Amino acid sequence: MRVIKLKNNTVSADYWIGVQILPGEYYQLQNSQDLDLAIISQKVNQDIWSGNLVINDGNSDLTMVVGDAWLKGVDNAPKNADGSLITTINSSPAFGAKTIIVNGVVKKLFARFSGIQQALTVGDNVITYTIIYPWVKMIGIEVINCEALDIASLKIYDDGAGTYSGIPNLCLNQFSYSISLPKDYYVKTAQFDADVYVGMVIKIEYNSISNKTIGINFTINEVKI
Repeated sequence: MRVIKLKNNTVSADYWIGVQILPGEYYQLQNSQDLDLAIISQKVNQDIWSGNLVINDGNSDLTMVVGDAWLKGVDNAPKNADGSLITTINSSPAFGAKTIIVNGVVKKLFARFSGIQQALTVGDNVITYTIIYPWVKMIGIEVINCEALDIASLKIYDDGAGTYSGIPNLCLNQFSYSISLPKDYYVKTAQFDADVYVGMVIKIEYNSISNKTIGINFTINEVKI
């Protein structure tokens, strides 16, 4: 039976497969434990990939295991001719992108989630967020800590130079007309996206019934070639 050890690569004691391992110490898997680690515990699988838990094949520590080697169990993992585990590095990109076609040209969408917080006073308030990406498609918004009967209106304005309309700070579009908000949380996902460009300002005119701080999250996708 090949020797397989788990090493706690953190600075504090932790539990894996029901066994406490002290920081920097090893635990050798018993015969009954030498099986599919992913089935034993999702934590084991996650900590292997994060580096908190290191696998030792009896000779050396392995800092990266490729593909589904550990998903199949250590005894069935791909091995070199000398019996050691294969430890080449996966060079696939960490994140993929959804593609769309705009005017016959293929574009890629990358998720960009932006959140802000704003202290409000009773009555009228103005909340602004300036787009920092060249081109985004806005698809949703959520408000946290709102109160029932707060009222909000969302508008898009040109930048101070009037880049898109020729008129500085011109209101380009109004997405809502006095939306009455619910208690604590509001979310809206559009059935279709809205094109917004760098420098444009999202402005929310917000009438609050009390002094409070709210959070606002914008769901936007950056468009790239």
